[in-house]
Amino acid sequence: MIEPKSYIFDFTILRGNKGRKAPDLKICITACKSYVKLSKFAYQKLGGPEYIKAGIDLNNKAICVAPAVKSETGAIKITEHMLKKNVILIVKNTSVIKMLLEEVGLPKKVDGKLIDGELLFKF
Repeated sequence: MIEPKSYIFDFTILRGNKGRKAPDLKICITACKSYVKLSKFAYQKLGGPEYIKAGIDLNNKAICVAPAVKSETGAIKITEHMLKKNVILIVKNTSVIKMLLEEVGLPKKVDGKLIDGELLFKF
């Protein structure tokens, strides 16, 4: 005689899932061959400023993204188009991206932290 098995089902997993991937709720930057972008969640953690600035410390292998004002050198304006497409570009120069990926060793995705109103990404 075969004994019946006891199953425990979790019906909350399938409820409301319409095949869409959950949004990435991480503070991270993503690098590819043509750009380096900031996650929209990370941008929101900064407070959604109109301008941001990005800097890199090559010795400590860290990238910092902070709010900026229009008059600052290297300020990046966040456009409505960027927010709509969820692509907040912090680097578009291909020679800089090549240097970051090949010489410095920037991985495809780097998680970060919010420290004193600035985002810090160590890789």
